Amino acid sequence: MIPQLADTLNSEGHWRGELHNRRKDGSHFYTRAAFSSVEFEGASCWLAVHEGITACKQFEQDLANNERSFHTLSTSMPSNCSATVSLNPSHVSLPAQPDGLMTTDISASIINT
Repeated sequence: MIPQLADTLNSEGHWRGELHNRRKDGSHFYTRAAFSSVEFEGASCWLAVHEGITACKQFEQDLANNERSFHTLSTSMPSNCSATVSLNPSHVSLPAQPDGLMTTDISASIINT
């Protein structure tokens, strides 16, 4: 349990945020979570709802990597060249599993002017 999560639950009664988790097999995954403190049969309990966001995190990382690559390409090419990048939304696919991989097709071309 994250100390600040427990502190917030105890003081405010709820917490929302992202968590980095580890499965029993040692692999990692991410969730977006909402915790609430509730009374149940006279006892204070914490109720949590988690949404798997590993695929979204992977997509964000891939996008950031692609942006860095494009920036490197665009700042290092000769002044008589231009670059065009297109994202094909039809190639973006959501995974069948909540923590599967999301892929996209990004193409770039360099044109001598």
